[in-house]
Amino acid sequence: MKILIILLTLYLLAFGQTPYILAEYKSAYNLVEIKTNKVPLSYKKKLTSIIKEYTDELKIDTSGYSERVIAMIVSRVAIGETLVLKVELIVGEEVKRLDDNKEVFAITYQKVDIFEVEDFEEDLVDSAEYLLEDFKNQYIEDNEAVFGPVYKNFAKKYKYETSYKEALKRSKLEKKDILMIQVTNYCPWCRKLEKRVLADKELNAQVHKDYIPLIVNREEKTLDKRFDTPIVPVTYIISYKDDTKFISKPGYRSKEDFLHIIKKK
Repeated sequence: MKILIILLTLYLLAFGQTPYILAEYKSAYNLVEIKTNKVPLSYKKKLTSIIKEYTDELKIDTSGYSERVIAMIVSRVAIGETLVLKVELIVGEEVKRLDDNKEVFAITYQKVDIFEVEDFEEDLVDSAEYLLEDFKNQYIEDNEAVFGPVYKNFAKKYKYETSYKEALKRSKLEKKDILMIQVTNYCPWCRKLEKRVLADKELNAQVHKDYIPLIVNREEKTLDKRFDTPIVPVTYIISYKDDTKFISKPGYRSKEDFLHIIKKK
């Protein structure tokens, strides 16, 4: 009971989303809370069964008590007479604080869907499945990142160099600047950049036409201090004439933004 009270307290205090990564979950406790009398409590059983379908698919053990809670919370948004519901999917769990290494209970995942109700049962189920599908996709992506050298798989498939020295040799030989993407294992936005942007057929063709593409893992410490950065992913364009001259663009970019960055003047 204590863990549920803490979760609900954190829920009331949580105003924004925070960065997170969904590392392997060995177990979790599924929870549904309906916080409005506009939604019959009978829907609690239906939503619980939907969560169970997804956690079973992801092979997350929900058979007993766990210090990790996957909670779906349904509430009403007051907009006149219109029935607007807010459905939140939240993960709360024990984590260690970086400053004093103490364990605290914190929200490590949060996603919200707000919608006007037209067909009550269909809309509520659609919302639950939308939130859980997004959670499932990120869970799969993030666990691929944690348990395998995903950037090397990406490099092989899309023909990116993984060695700075080799990329530099090619750049001087072919007289092309280097397009370097710096990533880490524990970075969901790195995976999103790889899968949703760099993997695009049109963009990949443009990159190979104008650049020597290179992807490196910051955690492997193969680059010199010129490329030290606290932010990942980060994109560098490095001159083939003099590799001390480069520009950097930190953060995730959409396909359109990325095409603008790499566009040759």
